[in-house]
Amino acid sequence: MTRLIDCKIAIVELDLVVAAPKKRVWKALVDETSLWWRKDFYVGRRPKGMVFEARVGGRMYEDWGDGAGVLWATVFGIAHESWFDLRGEISPAFGGPRTWQLHCELKEQGKGTLVHLVDASIGKIDAEGAQAVRDGWEMLFGEGGLKGFVES
Repeated sequence: MTRLIDCKIAIVELDLVVAAPKKRVWKALVDETSLWWRKDFYVGRRPKGMVFEARVGGRMYEDWGDGAGVLWATVFGIAHESWFDLRGEISPAFGGPRTWQLHCELKEQGKGTLVHLVDASIGKIDAEGAQAVRDGWEMLFGEGGLKGFVES
């Protein structure tokens, strides 16, 4: 079977403020990812955690142990404690095929930190899928994820 699908582009932007210094938010993002990553976002049955290798060429992956797991993204740009860029793939099993890029930037805002996210998805995506991407980032980075973890 051969199908031709329309290739679409969706851009999702999200800003949230975390009541903590930029250095603390960065540490949580890259060193403590497994501690705030929501359990319902893992795709494996018994994941050991989410690993973020904070360097150019580093990986962000779900570790299942014994070399098994899922590669979520690759780091293609990073300025420590300021921003990082990730690139990943969504397989047909999860609504793709689609390529996505995420830019995450941290800026001091008063006594807290502004976390600015821009997700650009290219491939099989529609308005409902774009909203699901936005909802997912809000859940991961909001009260039930990064923000709630750092502020607790």
